[in-house]
Amino acid sequence: MDNFEIPFLLIASLWGAFSVVFKALELIRDQRGVILRHTREGKKDRLLDPMEIQHHAFFEWLPLWIGTSSFLLFLSVAIAVAPDLILSEGGSLDELRWLFYFAASIPAFGFLAFVMGGMYDIRLFKKARLQLASQTQPNQVIQPDGGCTAISDHTNR
Repeated sequence: MDNFEIPFLLIASLWGAFSVVFKALELIRDQRGVILRHTREGKKDRLLDPMEIQHHAFFEWLPLWIGTSSFLLFLSVAIAVAPDLILSEGGSLDELRWLFYFAASIPAFGFLAFVMGGMYDIRLFKKARLQLASQTQPNQVIQPDGGCTAISDHTNR
């Protein structure tokens, strides 16, 4: 592989990787919106209870966040060590090493942004869950307008 082909290959790989990351970011943002609005998609008449918020946070949002962050970290490491793994034919990649380090810094900064943003979101999810839990009593359902209605106990005794 000629040295002038390597930058084009690097740009193409970054372009492909970030199209996946941006799709994952869209999914993460949608799940975040569901959690913070406390409503289910398509069911605007019923608000989520605190356990459903926790479920969305831990089983839908968190795996997407961890997976995307891990992918960005892996991509950064893979690009940074690529010059050592590529066998050049009679030439050295030392003159292009700075290009690989620069390219590796892009997903590395994305990884740091995902980690910081995720930590902030986790704090928001906890706050939303606690706020919603403090507004309801055990036999109440939260209405979309913010009011609460009591549930009558229809158990046979």
